Amino acid sequence: MPDRSGIESERALQRMSDSVAEAGAAAAAPALTIARATPERLADCEAVVREVFGFSDAEAAPAWLVHTSTLFGGVARMALVGDEVAGFAFAFPAVDEDGPTLFLSEVAVLPRHRGRGIAMRMLAEVRDEALALGHERMIWTTNALSSRNLHLYLVRCRTRLVRFCPGIYEALFAHHAPDAVNGDEVLLEWRLRDPAVVAALAGEPSPRPPARAPERVEIPYDADALHAAPPAERRAWRESVRAQAEQLLAAGWQGVDLAVDHAQQRSFVVFEEAERP
Repeated sequence: MPDRSGIESERALQRMSDSVAEAGAAAAAPALTIARATPERLADCEAVVREVFGFSDAEAAPAWLVHTSTLFGGVARMALVGDEVAGFAFAFPAVDEDGPTLFLSEVAVLPRHRGRGIAMRMLAEVRDEALALGHERMIWTTNALSSRNLHLYLVRCRTRLVRFCPGIYEALFAHHAPDAVNGDEVLLEWRLRDPAVVAALAGEPSPRPPARAPERVEIPYDADALHAAPPAERRAWRESVRAQAEQLLAAGWQGVDLAVDHAQQRSFVVFEEAERP
């Protein structure tokens, strides 16, 4: 029987070498920091937005507007990996039926830097600044058909889906999405002092209580793949989600969670009756 002690020793040494190399690579990786988006770096921040969303120069919020907003109650944060702007978040002052608030306009992370929790870290800092400015809640919209976005906001951030906004950006971005796949948005509300929100941002999310007599609305498992689907399929998804969500919201329900079945590749927004004041 051949002597394998030398082989095993070589393998052990190789594993040690690989571990040392991985530790060295991690130590050498550029540091990630979240900082205020300074006027000097706003052009880089908007370049991130253009790359992530495919916006033209005319479609991205101009640097001067973001800067002016931050002087009068707006909040802008950038994520730096080393000296590279890897992410950007921007919220501006707004007013809705419940009074003054902040509207989160943009959250963008370059694809090559995703998976590091950058979006959550930027949102945590935006939340802290919003509280310092006297806000108890924030609002924003996101694509009604995007399972990825709704997972981030409903599951990880613990927002609530409170309104359907049909065709809100249709006239502006129809050239980005044939048959206006991205034309419908949903309005999300973020209750900044909600214990579940605080726990989620601290990296200690508590299990969401089971929805009360929940209803579910199926949305595409992969909205990006939907762009390549036949026009009739794209329209069918949009019309189905719009009809079901608007009916539930009109009856006093709110979206509170996203249930995903990865084995079957299906996603469902979970609705429950809104709590009565």
